[in-house]
Amino acid sequence: MPTLTADQIAAARAQSGDTISPYDVTDLQMQALFDDPAAAAGDPDRLIVFILRRRVGRAANLIAVGGDGLDAAYQQRFAQLRALLAYWESLTGLDGGRLTSGGIALRLDERESAP
Repeated sequence: MPTLTADQIAAARAQSGDTISPYDVTDLQMQALFDDPAAAAGDPDRLIVFILRRRVGRAANLIAVGGDGLDAAYQQRFAQLRALLAYWESLTGLDGGRLTSGGIALRLDERESAP
């Protein structure tokens, strides 16, 4: 896989919300995810999903150790990351294969009758 450019890294950070140093996912970890055929496989959109999965894992660990009023902030961060992850997973098709139809009625199981 090609090496991620500085612009690609910046875009991935912006889209995944990992913009405050120290980052949850380092540049080297990001490149490894990008190169991994079982992860991003060279796809920038899939890369966002795998960055977010790591960030969700880190946020989950912080909830367990939070205290003195910080736990609510950690829970909020975890919830926000989960929502962003769900968005990117559905966008890339990495949401486990769940099908959604929204408000469109296709009536695929009905026979059309001629007038």
